[in-house]
Amino acid sequence: MSATTTLDIPQPASCSALSSASLSPLSFAGLTGESTPLSFACDGLTGESTSCTLQTVIVPWRVSERVRELLAVPQRWKVIQRFNQGILLVTTDEDEVLFIGSDETSAGPFNIQIPLAGLQQLKNCGNYAVCDGSGSLFMDRFCLITRAVCGYSTTAPNLNQKQQRFLLAQLSAYLKTCTEQSGFNQFFGEVPPAALYSLLRPIYLSRGLRGFTSFLLGRGLGLTPSGDDFLVGMLAVMSQQSLANQVLQQAQCKNATGVVSRGFFNAAAQRHFNEDICLMLHAAINSDAARLLRLFDRIKKQGHSSGLDLLAGVQFGLCM
Repeated sequence: MSATTTLDIPQPASCSALSSASLSPLSFAGLTGESTPLSFACDGLTGESTSCTLQTVIVPWRVSERVRELLAVPQRWKVIQRFNQGILLVTTDEDEVLFIGSDETSAGPFNIQIPLAGLQQLKNCGNYAVCDGSGSLFMDRFCLITRAVCGYSTTAPNLNQKQQRFLLAQLSAYLKTCTEQSGFNQFFGEVPPAALYSLLRPIYLSRGLRGFTSFLLGRGLGLTPSGDDFLVGMLAVMSQQSLANQVLQQAQCKNATGVVSRGFFNAAAQRHFNEDICLMLHAAINSDAARLLRLFDRIKKQGHSSGLDLLAGVQFGLCM
């Protein structure tokens, strides 16, 4: 795009996390990541008055519909971890999570997928970002503009009993073919994923749903422990909202588990899940066994064992 384009970014509303900010209209020579001087001043990223010159506008490939909701609120974000394929941020109160990753990362409920070149540039930014409330996220001299970007659905549909039975039959058969180790192996030894249901069922029956949730929360290693992944899978297919609310009441507590898992639970409370989980449920609605098999394979490959733990949770939730 050769002609200069101007975007008017509205003034951000005041909020407790963002003491004050002033945004000038952005003028740049295209949405291609090319370097163009842009002005931006903010008081509140570090507690001091800061002025910088934006050099690059980055336009993501895709964003989740959940991200659109999160970036509609003016607030500060802080970087808590950098990976080869992404950057993890949380709000200053650590209630919400944002993941900026390449298009090779899975499409989670709070993901922004950007070109790999743009991701490499953002990795060198500081530890704070600010959202202006209009869908733009500022990190040092970079600006991610998401409001005109294609969004993907993360809203999970509800299944009727026939659709649940179909999904359960397909998933149970699939899990019997899996030889990979789940994250629960550190607690139960080397057991196949298909055996997890029979191992966890007695715990559920003896402790009830609240006790079972307490047993699983935070159980395991990593940013999203196996027990948390399992519970998210359960929540995706729970047909009784009263049961889901019991799980969420515990899972959303500040000290129940880590901040990333809590982000997934907060998303689940609004029926937002990983895109592949939503596609799996739609495939079950359409009785599409071939597509389900492909989606099971894709989900299983997510994380070290997160995908497999999540599928095991879906199976358990369908049997409740």
